[in-house]
Amino acid sequence: MSRITLSAKSNSRVPLQTIDASTLRPDNLCALNKKQIVNLTLTAGMDRIPIGDLFTVRQSDADKATLTVRTAGLKLEKLGAGMKAGELRVAGNAGTYLGYQMQGGLNTVKDNAQALAGCAMHGGKIHIRGNAGERAGGSRPGHEFGMRGGVLQIDGDCGSRAGDRMRRGILLIGGNAADQCAHRILAGTIIVMGNAGRLNGFEMRHGSLI
Repeated sequence: MSRITLSAKSNSRVPLQTIDASTLRPDNLCALNKKQIVNLTLTAGMDRIPIGDLFTVRQSDADKATLTVRTAGLKLEKLGAGMKAGELRVAGNAGTYLGYQMQGGLNTVKDNAQALAGCAMHGGKIHIRGNAGERAGGSRPGHEFGMRGGVLQIDGDCGSRAGDRMRRGILLIGGNAADQCAHRILAGTIIVMGNAGRLNGFEMRHGSLI
C-alpha cells in the first residue's frame, strides 16, 4: 500500500474548464508507481492532460491506501467517483458529483462541495467539513434514484433537495437545509441539526426526516 499526495500546480497548463477527476481514487492510484501516476491523463473539455502537468506527486509507503488531493484553484468534479476502498482526503474545495456512485472507503473534504455530493452512492462514508450544494445525496437529473447506501455527513449547510429520491443510507446535515429537503425520498434517514426551508418531505413515501 502507499500514501500519495497530489498538490495542484500553478502554471499556464492549468485549464479554466472543469476537470473530470474520477480517476483520482485511492483504490485506483495507490497500486501504481510515481511514473505511472504522472503519466495518467484527466479530461478537461476536449483536452486530456497528464496528472504530472497539473499536480506535484509525492508517494510513500503506508499501511492503507491513502490519497490526498490539494485542489488549490483547480475545478475538479467527480472526486472519489466509484471509489471502493481506501481513504481520499480533499484538502480544499470539491466540485460537483463528489463520491458519485461511491461503493466503499472514506472520502473527506476539508472545505466545501458543490452540487450532487454523494449522488447515487452505494456505500462508504463521505464527510464534508464545510457546506454542500443542492441535491446532496440526491438523484442525478433524469435518473431514478439518489443515495442508495452509506453515510453522507455535512458539517455545515446544505442546498435545496437534499436526499432527493434517496433510497437507503444516512444523510447528516449539521447546519441548515434549504427548501425541499427529503424531496421524493423512498427510504433512508435524513437528520438536520439546524433549520430547514420550505416543503420538507414533499412527496415523501418512506424513510425518516428528523
